[in-house]
Amino acid sequence: AGQATGVGQYVNLPPTVPCSADKMTPDGAYFVENGEVLWLYLGFDVPSSFLQEAFGICSLDGILPENLRLDPQRSPLTATLCAMANQIRTVKGSHPWMPLKIACPNTKEEFKVISLLVEDPLAGQPSYVDHLCGLHKRIQHKLDSY
Repeated sequence: AGQATGVGQYVNLPPTVPCSADKMTPDGAYFVENGEVLWLYLGFDVPSSFLQEAFGICSLDGILPENLRLDPQRSPLTATLCAMANQIRTVKGSHPWMPLKIACPNTKEEFKVISLLVEDPLAGQPSYVDHLCGLHKRIQHKLDSY
């Protein structure tokens, strides 16, 4: 992921994962966007080598997300992450300068990202997929009754 495609400034993005906490590993870093904000979510076990190369830190302990910045000049990793962020912004088109914010574990930013995971059940409500299945079932039942 992150390698140039040879078409303009596009890069190969990593495979997408379902928008569910179950699919996000604690040692991963994920882009999550809602059309208004592009988040880079850092799992609580992100390797220190990633943190060192991306932000010049060894650990997320005591770090405030608003103090973290992705500088494309820092390293090849940050250049790749910035290219991915720019491509996501470009492809979305509705908001090409969507701000990039970073979310770390156990911060208010993490809860904002978690609220975007629409495939997770929330407060006793079915997940988005289960909701769609239930809706489809009700429509099928209504059509069958005609």
